[in-house]
Amino acid sequence: LREDSFLSKQDRELIATFTSNLNGCKFCTGSHKVFIKSLGVPEEEIDLVISNNYSGHRLESILNYVKRLTISPSLITKKDAQSVFDAGFSEEELKDAIAVCAAFNLFNRIVEGHGIQENSETWDISAEQINKNGYDRRY
Repeated sequence: LREDSFLSKQDRELIATFTSNLNGCKFCTGSHKVFIKSLGVPEEEIDLVISNNYSGHRLESILNYVKRLTISPSLITKKDAQSVFDAGFSEEELKDAIAVCAAFNLFNRIVEGHGIQENSETWDISAEQINKNGYDRRY
């Protein structure tokens, strides 16, 4: 979420938070909400998006696609992708959104499957470290 992409860091974090909230993963929703706020996105915007009240948001078509991909992936059609393109997004931006959505569907299941609970005390520290070093601290 911090490496080069056709979508901004803020957009990718918003998609991750949105996906996690759709899945009911409180840990990932909460932690990524803190991470996206640390990138300067207003909390009001985040709350509107994760409450499914994003009509008119610049990412509306992508969020609609991500929602369908998360909730009913077998119902995705070319029409869904075309609505993203009609909104002005490129194929590369849609691919990046799909990758974030897919990754967080996986991560949410890992977190939930292991019973990881919310730990809001560490989220601000984690956001600071991630913004400084990225998600992959090997480099």
